[in-house]
Amino acid sequence: MTNENKTSIYYYSGTGNSYLVAEYMQKAIENSKLHNLLTYSGETIKSKVLVIIFPVHMYGIPPVVLDFIDQMNISKEILIYAVCTCGGIQGETMYHMDEAIKEKDCQLAGGYVVKMPRNYTVEFKVQSKKEQLKILSAMKERVASIAEEIKLNKQTFNIRKFKISK
Repeated sequence: MTNENKTSIYYYSGTGNSYLVAEYMQKAIENSKLHNLLTYSGETIKSKVLVIIFPVHMYGIPPVVLDFIDQMNISKEILIYAVCTCGGIQGETMYHMDEAIKEKDCQLAGGYVVKMPRNYTVEFKVQSKKEQLKILSAMKERVASIAEEIKLNKQTFNIRKFKISK
């Protein structure tokens, strides 16, 4: 199956946070189609724009997302945007995403972070219901803003690479 929509949105979500962002993104971008990247089987993605939405796992990209990128069958002209969700710090996620996309001989047009309620309760305390609702409200505005930039084919990317002191 091929996709001839203007925008393809592929998402991976373990807890539902990234899926929620993907749903809002799909509603905000006309003529877009939502896909679970776990069901991708190598078909050519014929869209003009590709959005990849995923959670930050231990300050990085989940292996299933890297596998998807490795398997992507896309044109070098496609505009690729990445949106990561996290409860706090994204670490070097977008730097590593940029590197993974470059390995496909493509370029990342934009990289964004959307704060969501924390769900890694081993290390972090879950926020109160009031704080979670506040975060979800801000998420809706953030996704709408990101969607507007994507619709304008804006290339917004700020690589963040941390230096580790010895």
